[in-house]
Parts: sequence; C-alpha cells; structure tokens
Amino acid sequence: SVLVILNKITGRRIKRFTNIKKIDVYYNHGEIGFNILTKLNRYDDKFLFMVRNHHDNGIIGDMELDILRKADSMN
Repeated sequence: SVLVILNKITGRRIKRFTNIKKIDVYYNHGEIGFNILTKLNRYDDKFLFMVRNHHDNGIIGDMELDILRKADSMN
C-alpha cells in the first residue's frame, strides 16, 4: 500500500527506481512470475499469458484476463 501511495504522489515516477527490489517486484511481478513458471515447464500458454499480462490494460476483450484483473484489483 505504501508503494501505491508513493506511486500516486510521484506521478508514477517511482517505477524508475527498479534498483530497489521492492519497487522492482511490485512493478514487474507479472514478468517475474512468468519467467519462473516458464522454467518449470508445467503450465499452458494461456495461463502463462495471463500471469504475464494481468496488468497490461492495453489487452482488451479477453474474458479470463478481465476476471483476473478484477480479482487482482480487489487485493
């Protein structure tokens, strides 16, 4: 929640500080999760797509991804 507040206060400029692990993980957790799960070689492409893109608001019209985004925003 602190990162969300700092993000708002700084006009989203805080995401530049990816050298700070907590900031990097907060902004890149989809890509990090995708990379970890890909190495395990146990998950189908759709699941990996959803993990990687659940914060990409440029992808529209994917019902499963929309459900995941809604659930994620409730957290």
